[in-house]
Amino acid sequence: MPENRFYVSPDGQDDWPGTFDRPFATPHAAQGAVRALTAEMAGDIVVTFRAGVYHLEEPLALDDAQADSGTNGLRVAYQAHGYGTADQEKVVLSGGREVNGWSAGADGVWTAPIGELEPRRLSVDGRSAARAARTGLPGNVTKTHTGYVTDSVEPQSWPDPSGLELVYPGVYPWAEARLAVAGISGDGSSTTITMAQPAFDNAKALYDAKWYGTEGDGTWDGLAAPAVLENNVAFLGEPGTFAVDRSEAGGHVLHYRPRPGEEIGRTTVIVPVLETIVSGQGVHDIALRGLTFADAHWSGPTRSGGYLHYHGNARHERGGFQKIDMGADVGYVHVPATPTQLPANVVLDSVSRMVLEGNHFTRLGAGGLAIDGSTAVSVRGTSSTRSRAAGSPSTAPPA
Repeated sequence: MPENRFYVSPDGQDDWPGTFDRPFATPHAAQGAVRALTAEMAGDIVVTFRAGVYHLEEPLALDDAQADSGTNGLRVAYQAHGYGTADQEKVVLSGGREVNGWSAGADGVWTAPIGELEPRRLSVDGRSAARAARTGLPGNVTKTHTGYVTDSVEPQSWPDPSGLELVYPGVYPWAEARLAVAGISGDGSSTTITMAQPAFDNAKALYDAKWYGTEGDGTWDGLAAPAVLENNVAFLGEPGTFAVDRSEAGGHVLHYRPRPGEEIGRTTVIVPVLETIVSGQGVHDIALRGLTFADAHWSGPTRSGGYLHYHGNARHERGGFQKIDMGADVGYVHVPATPTQLPANVVLDSVSRMVLEGNHFTRLGAGGLAIDGSTAVSVRGTSSTRSRAAGSPSTAPPA
């Protein structure tokens, strides 16, 4: 059967016809061309991407069950040029955008305006950067009903305290929690850290437990003190770390301490912006081949004031808690009454006869791929790069 083929290239233009010599510039333009042909398909329709990075301004949404789907027993394919051959080209569908407008301070830290963005991840020349962090709160720390008190005055010098995130690895032995700070106050002898609500109260309810196998009365307090503090410019000591200063609403500033050899104007820094790179809803007979999905965001912990993990991909985001009594000699734990699953940056919902082959997932803020309510979906030869930087939940699937 004859095949219809469209080409996409970083050097193309969306008002071109999508031929080999005059390719489209974006996946969305190619999608528009596909939709004009699917009703009367006489052969497969193949969208071929030439090598390069395609920074998406919005997700590639395959959501028109008729216009996006293959018909007449045929298939629509989106794939890398030369797929399946030794000459296959590297194609990246990116949910990020490049940061420009850098300037370097006297301390060597780069800064750039990023508007309203609040990235939890950063990619520098393809390498993940870590959020600036320090180990624990200084001084003698006591947990209170609203947060913490320490006899150290150091935290009072940290700028933008509401951007701080406290991390509790092992809040349960198998879980990690992340909680936002609402504010820092104090005097010449002590500092009060007030935590964001309702996340802090929810954390206290979720992680209320007793383990009678431990010494003492079995009380377990995984929130007694945070093990790590993240995202403050005061912590920018290590090369390859970043922090976001949100002191000015809508005028956030990204701070980055470069690694040796990195130079303004020659180093590419990408902040993730989109939370979904590709979505499929109710479509069928589509193939995605040889594509890399990269640099996506997940703002769940920022929106809710925390990341309250319980087990596997389950976390608390809303609702109450259920007490699980494991016996008088063991103890008890609490679990979310309505646990929420970690989202993914590529999502397929109610699709059928789809093939994902030879794809790669990397530098993502949530799970790589989620498939729900679907039939006859084949995932083959897919790989992922575990590139979690500080700021992404450690319990996320490899991405």
